[in-house]
Amino acid sequence: MNVRLIVLAAGLAATALGTVASAQQQLPNTNAAAIRNGRGSDQNLRREIRRLEGVIDTLQRDRHDYGGHRVTAIADLQQAREQLEQGLQYDQGH
Repeated sequence: MNVRLIVLAAGLAATALGTVASAQQQLPNTNAAAIRNGRGSDQNLRREIRRLEGVIDTLQRDRHDYGGHRVTAIADLQQAREQLEQGLQYDQGH
C-alpha cells in the first residue's frame, strides 16, 4: 500500500513538472488566453499545489523509509510545488 503511495507521489510530481514545462512551450491560442484571462489556470495551479501538499504531508508521516525512496519522492514533490508557486508568481508579475 505504501509503495503505491510513493509511486503515485512520484507520478504526480512528474505530471506537475511536465505540465509546467508543457505550458511554457505551448503557443498561445484563444482558448488558452480566455482561460488565462479568466484566472482559471491560476485556480488549477492552486488546486494542484494543495494536492501536492497533501501527498507530501502523508509521505512525511509514513514511518517506513523504502531505502531512501520516500525521502527522494518528498523532495521531488516539494520541488514540483515550488515550481507551481513560481509559476503563479511569474503570472502575477506579467
